Amino acid sequence: FDLMRDFRVRKLTIPLELIPANILSDVERYVNKNVMDLSLRGHNNDEQLFNLILKIFPNIKRLHLEYLLDFSCTDLATLPHLESLEVDHFKIDCLQNIKINKLRSLKISTLYPFVCNDWEGITKVNCNIVEIMIREVSHFNTMTAIKNSITIMLHDLKQLKYLKVIQNDSVDCLKIDADIKNKRLLLSSYAMKMIKEMFTQKYEFNAINLIL
Repeated sequence: FDLMRDFRVRKLTIPLELIPANILSDVERYVNKNVMDLSLRGHNNDEQLFNLILKIFPNIKRLHLEYLLDFSCTDLATLPHLESLEVDHFKIDCLQNIKINKLRSLKISTLYPFVCNDWEGITKVNCNIVEIMIREVSHFNTMTAIKNSITIMLHDLKQLKYLKVIQNDSVDCLKIDADIKNKRLLLSSYAMKMIKEMFTQKYEFNAINLIL
């Protein structure tokens, strides 16, 4: 941790199992204001350790979390510069009703357990999100859940400029690439049948094309 600070490291990936136990009692020594992009990988359900890591890197703008938690990530709200959050193999309960003031970009992959109404606990409190990307979320397997989820997102995210959803790589899968800012909409045939009208009623597009 001392070397990372001395060399002014800006981007950092940390395997959680390598975090030294002594930071629990010596956090102030390791505070690093240089790191802007932080990735935490591995399985660790130590809430105290997670919160202390966030205190070590108070200036991060981009955060990637790839592990399962069994507690709320409420300390994310204490990061004054956090603009981009990416979560993989994560539990939705960890993000519910946590307001991150500067959050603009949210990337989600394999987030569970999840039902369509769980989006409300994220989008209502983080309504300034302008970019959201989703991949392989289990509740997108039914037409009703897909429509309800997209309805919630489009309603809550008034400043949304880009939405991308890729459920899987099969021919009949759900694929959405909505570039609202540049008025371009790409949909798979499955999505074209289900939700094209939802987008066209709310936004103006110059081009609507089929994703093959």
